Amino acid sequence: MKTKLILLIFSLALLAMGTSVQAQDILEGYLVFGAENNPGLKAKFQEYQSALEKVPQASSLPDPLFTFGYFVSPVETRVGPQRAKFSLMQALPWFGTLNARKSAAEAGAEVKFESFIKSRNDYFLKVRLAYYDLYELEQSIRISEENLEILNTREKVVIKKYEGGLASMVDVLRVQMMITELVTNIQILKEDRIDQKEIFNLLLNKGATEQVEVDFQLLFPETDYLINKDSLYRNPAITSIEAQKKAELKWLEVDKYISKPNIGFGLDYVVVGPAISDIPGSGKDVLMPMVNLSLPIYGKKNKSRIRERELKLESLDSYRQDLQNKLESELISAHNAYEDSERKFVLYIELTEKADQALRVLVTEYTSANIGFEEVLRMQQLLLEYELALEKSVVKRFKAEARLNFIFNK
Repeated sequence: MKTKLILLIFSLALLAMGTSVQAQDILEGYLVFGAENNPGLKAKFQEYQSALEKVPQASSLPDPLFTFGYFVSPVETRVGPQRAKFSLMQALPWFGTLNARKSAAEAGAEVKFESFIKSRNDYFLKVRLAYYDLYELEQSIRISEENLEILNTREKVVIKKYEGGLASMVDVLRVQMMITELVTNIQILKEDRIDQKEIFNLLLNKGATEQVEVDFQLLFPETDYLINKDSLYRNPAITSIEAQKKAELKWLEVDKYISKPNIGFGLDYVVVGPAISDIPGSGKDVLMPMVNLSLPIYGKKNKSRIRERELKLESLDSYRQDLQNKLESELISAHNAYEDSERKFVLYIELTEKADQALRVLVTEYTSANIGFEEVLRMQQLLLEYELALEKSVVKRFKAEARLNFIFNK
């Protein structure tokens, strides 16, 4: 229950930062559902919780050692035979070792947490992109079906004119060919929609055939996206590497303590039987405090371990630089797509309006028998292409925004 609550909090926090100005309640609901139910995210968060459990282990003393020995043949001493021996020993790491191990374990848990955040952002980006793909299919089907209705009306008009001797059979065949082609395209789009819904449901860990609700119309986000490359350092991929570097530095401190001796304190208790002769101290048990000290004289393995950490830190620096270069490249691509979508949106708004006006004029002229029907169909097809391209520009804008938010961890 606690895990579920924390996942929900993380989900809502990301949604609050990464959602566009336009409310997308449906998509937000899917993101929250996915955060609670996706097994991959659950596994990552459970890894983080598991790493947290290592902190108290790392900061604890080793278990004390208790031994018991029984003398099968009692060892005779002046004060009596030794019959049994009890020993208790507690090892103590060098001063500061336990704190260093605790800090290293906490840093290791932070690495797992950053890994969880990265996986969460990766997952949310996949859900958003899949949702926008599904939205684009829905819009393509809607626009195509609206055009199909118009073509069916055009067909009736052409047939009526053909029966009246005012149109040729070629005009009838042309509109019927366009209708057949559009019907086929709609069928293909609907089949693609079924596949896309299955993919989307699987992302949410839902049944593949469950119903998926999609926004009827998304408004084009007109807000300019402000770019600040310094914010790239907030990307979980970067912060994850920084967390790994921090953990390696902490473990490097622990490795340095390994070359220090460990101290042990103990107590021996020997059970002594009565002596044969009556002498002072006969049968008195023996109590012996003890101290031991480990001698880390084999320093080669410790030096090798420290060198291993140092090389790992160098490799993390290289990974970080490579990742930063990739993020900057993705940033350029995503921002270009964001800006390009606005240019295309403005273009296709204008072209759609003009194509619609031209089509109305052509239909009027065709009705007056001033032009051929081919021009009407050509403009009808052009209008369909512009309407589809307009919706693609909207989807492109949302996808680019999702990628930009992912890059900047918004």
